[in-house]
Amino acid sequence: MSQPSTADMWTYDCDNNEHLIDGNNSSNETHLFVDGVGDSVNTGTELSDVNDGQNSAATSAGSNINNEDKGGSENINGEEKLGRGHRIKMPSTKLKGFVTHANHHLSLVDGPLLSEPEKYRRLVGRLIYLSVTRPELSYCVHMLAQFMQQPRLPHWEAALRVVKYLKGNPGQGIFLRADSDLQLYAWCDSDWASCPLTRRSLTGWLILLGNSPISWKTKKQHTVSRSSAEAEYRSLATTTCELKWLKELLSFLGVSHQRPMKVYCDSQAAMHIAANPVFHERTKHIEVDCHFVRDELLCGNISTHYVSTRTQLADIFTKALGKQQFDYFLGKLGIQNLHAPT
Repeated sequence: MSQPSTADMWTYDCDNNEHLIDGNNSSNETHLFVDGVGDSVNTGTELSDVNDGQNSAATSAGSNINNEDKGGSENINGEEKLGRGHRIKMPSTKLKGFVTHANHHLSLVDGPLLSEPEKYRRLVGRLIYLSVTRPELSYCVHMLAQFMQQPRLPHWEAALRVVKYLKGNPGQGIFLRADSDLQLYAWCDSDWASCPLTRRSLTGWLILLGNSPISWKTKKQHTVSRSSAEAEYRSLATTTCELKWLKELLSFLGVSHQRPMKVYCDSQAAMHIAANPVFHERTKHIEVDCHFVRDELLCGNISTHYVSTRTQLADIFTKALGKQQFDYFLGKLGIQNLHAPT
């Protein structure tokens, strides 16, 4: 009798907030209990271990609710209510189809300072939390979070634009497909010297498990890159680190990953540096990253593949896009609107 595949060996049973992952491996039987409370995850091989963690988290969450504003939002008389006693007036304008203007200059705007910066901080804080399950918000939330200390009126208007986008797409979110091949695929990109104040580049990556997005990030690089190839290569190295971590996590859950993890990049220069064992004068300043990615290529952990800029999925994490490109990448990311007619 043939051995069942890894996908067939795992079953998922959901009961309220508890998620049971039951994995059978020949004569051994493993039960992994995963339970989510708020923004924390409790795991254990026995259900009692998870219940103990759940009770502890619930007690901590209860004390935090008494001391802080309650989360959630509701609409009252045209106002968006964020927590207890905090409301945002939403003008009756057309809902937005995409989150950020393609040619924004938020880092250089010189509008008046907000008289109540706390409301901006509360709103952006909630958007940061929401971006955990809404990949398309990563770039705009990254931009808005940079002005927490001294937010100005244009920053507030940009944040309200995101709220209008969310109100127009209430059922939109990531779709985890059941027919996944349980293989990891990564898309990485960078926007060279995108910050006009520091001239640091922006890194963006997306990692799919089969056709389902499981990890994504928008982050400013730690140092200034002297060329676009250097910025792309740093993005490639950061994405490789995330892939290695996810591969170990899947191995812990009993999912083997024998084939090389595919990494899609739109910079041929970065791919040539990764494949070339000779380090020239122009690449010595990124030699550590070169060695790291090169070793992973030689070990067969990753394989690099070129993709054109037009089909680079990570573009949505590094720059503001127009509506046509934004909608195209949303479909490719596996983001669907549950309220949309079928």
